[in-house]
Amino acid sequence: MAFRFSVKITAVDTVRAYYIGDRLLVEIDIILPPDCPLHEAHDVGEALQDALEMMENVERAFVHLDYNDHHEVEHRRVVDGVGFGG
Repeated sequence: MAFRFSVKITAVDTVRAYYIGDRLLVEIDIILPPDCPLHEAHDVGEALQDALEMMENVERAFVHLDYNDHHEVEHRRVVDGVGFGG
């Protein structure tokens, strides 16, 4: 769904979904062209978030925007010095 949502989206890097009761919290990282103007990137991300949140089983969606997929895991969970998530 996300990859076909906009022609501006060049890739979907990561998708995560977490249960909140019987509904989902969705996180998605999408890749946009490096030269995509900020206002266009914002509009794509916000529209995708709205579309995801319209899905019956989605409580909340977070759309993260990036311009490449060559990066370290940005958000790591650390418990007692042990990193999770990458």
